[in-house]
This record gives sequence, C-alpha cells and structure tokens, in this order.
Amino acid sequence: MNQTRMFTGGFMQMKKHRRKIYRSILKSTLVTSSVLLCLLLALLAYQTLTGKGAIVKMMSYADSLALAKNPAPDSPAADGRQAAESSQTGSAQPQAAGSRAVEASIKPAREASGSTRASGSAAENSDAAALRNAADETKRNANETAGAALNSTAADKTAGTASKNTAGKKAGTPKKATLVFAGDVYFSDYVLANYNQSGISAVLSEPLRNELSGADITMLNNEFPYSTRGTKAPDKQFTFRIDPSYVSILKESGTDIVTLANNHVLDYGTDALTDTFQTLDDAGIAYAGAGNSLERASRLITKKAGGRTFGFLAASRVFPVVSWNVENAQPGVFSAYDPSRLTAAVSEARKKCDFLCVYVHWGIERSTQPEAYQVSMAHALIDAGADAVIGAHPHVLQGVEYYKEKPVFYSLGNFIFYQNIERTAIAKLTLKPDNTASWQLLPAKASGACTSLVSDAASRQEFYNYMEGLCVNAHFTKNGRIVPGDAPAS
Repeated sequence: MNQTRMFTGGFMQMKKHRRKIYRSILKSTLVTSSVLLCLLLALLAYQTLTGKGAIVKMMSYADSLALAKNPAPDSPAADGRQAAESSQTGSAQPQAAGSRAVEASIKPAREASGSTRASGSAAENSDAAALRNAADETKRNANETAGAALNSTAADKTAGTASKNTAGKKAGTPKKATLVFAGDVYFSDYVLANYNQSGISAVLSEPLRNELSGADITMLNNEFPYSTRGTKAPDKQFTFRIDPSYVSILKESGTDIVTLANNHVLDYGTDALTDTFQTLDDAGIAYAGAGNSLERASRLITKKAGGRTFGFLAASRVFPVVSWNVENAQPGVFSAYDPSRLTAAVSEARKKCDFLCVYVHWGIERSTQPEAYQVSMAHALIDAGADAVIGAHPHVLQGVEYYKEKPVFYSLGNFIFYQNIERTAIAKLTLKPDNTASWQLLPAKASGACTSLVSDAASRQEFYNYMEGLCVNAHFTKNGRIVPGDAPAS
C-alpha cells in the first residue's frame, strides 16, 4: 500500500512539474509573439509618419510580384470628372490620403493583438493573417490614391493632345500661353466616311491639326450628343446623334474643352445628353454650358496654362422648346434668354480666374450680321468681366468687334460639318508674359469633308478683305493679327 502511495505521489509531482514546463513554454511563446507584434505595429507607425513602405517591404516576394504585375486600377471616371473641370490637385492630397489609409489599417491590427494575448499561439496565426490583410488593404488604398491623382492630371490632356505645349504651367512668373477657338462641329456621314477610311488626316489637315494640338487650350462647339440611345425630337428638321466611339476625333484633333450649350445637344433627349457627359468625361475632355443641374450647367470650367488660370463659361440663346433650359428640366442647357443669370455667372467667375472666355450660341442661321441682342449681350458680358466673347450658331462667319479693348467674335461659322465649307476660321489668342493679348484669325475652308488652313497669300488676303467688310472696328494684318480701330491695318 505504501509503495502504491509513493508511486502515485511521484506521478502527481511529475505531472505538476510537466505543467510548470508547459506553462513556461506557453508564457515564452506569448512573450515572443507579443514582442513580434509590437515590432510590426512599430513598423506600421513608422510607415504612417514617414510615408515609407516598411510593411510593403515585409510582404512576401510573391506578393511583391503580384503587385508589380497587377497594379490597382484608376479611380472611377465620375471622380475624374471633377478633377478634369477644376485646377489640378497638388501632390500633398494623395500623400495625405495614403496616410489616412495606413492609419485605418492600424486599428484592426491593434484589435487583433488583444485576441493574440488572450488565446495564445493559435490566435497568433490569426493575427498574422490580420496584419497581412491590413498591409494588403494599405497597398490597395495607396494604389487607388495614386490612380486618382493620375486621373486628375490626365483629365486635362488626353492621347490626342500629347503634343500640347506645357511650358509655363508651373506656378511662378507667367509665360506665354496660346488658346484656340473653333466654331460649329458635327460629324456628318461625309466626315465619318473620311475618318473611317483614312483617319484624322482626312478630317483635318496636318497644319490645322498642328494649330489645334499646339495650343495650350483648344475649345469648340460640340453640336450633337454622343449616344446610341434616346428618342428623336419631334417636329425638328435636323436632328444629330453620333456613336460615342467617334469622340476619338476630338481627342486626335487636340480638343481640350467643348461647349454643349446649343440647339442640338438634346436632339435625342436626356438619356443621350447623359451619355454625352459620360463620353466626354471618359475621354478627358471638359465641357461647359450643360449639366444635370443649373449649378453644373452654369459652372466655371478652369484650365491652367502659362502660369495662369483660364476660365470658360457657355450658354445658349437658341432652344427649340423651353424644356431644354436646365431650369425647367434636367439634364439641360444653361440659358442666355435672360442674360442676367449669365452676366451674374461672369461676375462671379471673374474672381476665380486670370482670363475669362464666354462662348455663346446665338444669332440667326446663315446671317452674316449679328442681331441687336447679340451686340447688347456681348457688351454686357464684357462689362461683367469677360475678356473675350466667342459666338456660334449662324453656321457662317460674322464680324469681329472690339468693345472696351476686348474682342467679340460674333460667329466662327462651321468648322467640321458637311462636305464643303466656303469660309471658316480659328481664333487664336497669344497671351504674352506681360499679359498683353494678341489675337489672330486664321482662315480655313473645307473641301470633300476635310477642313484645312488657307495657305496661299492671295486667298488669305481675299479672306481678310471679306472679313473687314463684316467687322465693326477691327482690321487684319497679313498674318491675320487683329488690330482694333477704324483705320485699316498696315
């Protein structure tokens, strides 16, 4: 009996000793895991403070390869839209967003550490997984933030404007900047046939494309919706609609911004107009004069060039029905029938940009003379703060007037439309470092649905003689520079 007791007592002592050993091992494991976890949290905090990729460096080699081969996609186009229409955001914003993403990932990692201390080595594996997930989330957020920043920059310059002159766009002393304005654009069957067969060179001549893409900012009147949807407007003689894929013509021509304030953009209803917004956003081309609300339709669009901020507004004084007015139905067009709202927008925009251009759809089709209301509205817009007024809709050229040393181009005529255009032109602004503005009118014409500059001296002089007959108080030099005043230019 005593031997049995001794054996049992010895066994119990061994069992107690073994338990002590197990507890000691478990305690050491918990301490080790806690130390490792603290080191990981310290690295996360270091990454937050310094912006350096400490966690990314600790990722597995396979994860690094996956990140290199499959980077996160850019932000949605709807976020890019806001960036395309406003001044480019600084680099501090993406960095701040990346820091917030890292901070957000630290919280779940800390919560996971509590469960590690409570549950021992089994929970340690769960913690490691949580940390890997946090690191992956940080990586995704950083990539998405970088993508959004790239979208903001790319919105102003698309593939078709790669050759744009970017000199002087950084802050500092103003440098020379060039802007080009063209008139009415519609991709008729003749134009599309040329493009489908021979590309952009069959739509616009190379010298003309060089003028458009060589300018810092190019603007024109996009007189149709991009869509395959919608219902044709009833009781309307001409209705336009173009497949969205042909926005490539604008991109390849070097167009940066368009006005949608005209009498054709709603030819196929609101669905088609909504598709137009999306198509232009996707192409990185800004638009003015229409939107899903009055605020959007009347919004000032700004672009940077030559160390300055250029502003653009657009409105239409030509509607087939009152429902096209964005104040009556949405989406819609900014109306100029009551000019007071447009002049108010000009006054407000004047505070936000260095040079303000207003593009207005107005006048009578095929008339080479402006209506009285065009003249009074143009003067009111300049009085309110516009630096230049550009007109469209008559489909033919109208004259140029200087009012308070500011130009009004009452109509630039058709630019890309049907097979033949007898006379058209682009208005080119060169703003010098001392802010002196020099304007040129460069003559062009279309034959066989291809628009080209007029190059021979005799035809150019004939064009300028014709235009001087339409102008109120402006004349032209041999190279097309516009000289204000009543005396012919020397």
